[in-house]
This record gives sequence, structure tokens and C-alpha cells, in this order.
Amino acid sequence: MTNYNITVYQGATFKMRLNIKNSQGIPLDLTGHIFAGQIRRTVSSASAEATFTFTLLNQLTNPGEVDCVIADTITTAIVVDASTSAERKITKMCYDIESENSSGETVRWMQGLVDVVPEATR
Repeated sequence: MTNYNITVYQGATFKMRLNIKNSQGIPLDLTGHIFAGQIRRTVSSASAEATFTFTLLNQLTNPGEVDCVIADTITTAIVVDASTSAERKITKMCYDIESENSSGETVRWMQGLVDVVPEATR
């Protein structure tokens, strides 16, 4: 599992390509894996602020690669902390990304903090 902090810009599409490898650095075949991931205000929050969508790349030509996206319409709806008109107050949240393989085993691949930067353009 990797700890990796990310930045999400409210109102913009978030994109990240994951390159998942084993402990020897060899890309894993992710065929049959179902990915899930969410951003929450805190790990104990009852609801998610945003949910990632995943596209598994061709595992023959791009083993271990999966695209992770949050659409701009979703990032626009993330509720950020109030700020004055003269500042951009970054809101700290958390996330993780997991997958379930065809055997039903769940693995957490990434986790970390999220800086959500508020949008001025409406």
C-alpha cells in the first residue's frame, strides 16, 4: 500500500493513472479486479464527498495500469470550508483506493490526504 497525498481542484476534472506493481517492481495483471475509491471529509464521515471512477487499461499491453477520474461536475459539488473573499482556504480531506480480485480478496492500493482547492469561477 502506498501513502500518497493528492490535490483536487473544485470544478475541474481530476485524473490520475495508477501503475500497480508487486514488491519486485513488476507490474501486476489486474484482470478481473473491481476498483473502488472515495474522498471523505474524515475516515469516519457517514457519506462520501466524491467517488472515483476507474478504467482498467488493457492488461496485455499496459499491465498494472488503471485510470482514476473524478468528473468536474462531481468536484464542483464538493463542499469546501468557508473562506473570505480575499483567500483560497484549502479544505483537507482523506481518500483511499481499493480493489477486489476475482477470488473476493480486497486490497488497499493507496491512501492519503486530499487538498481540495476552492473554485472562484462559476
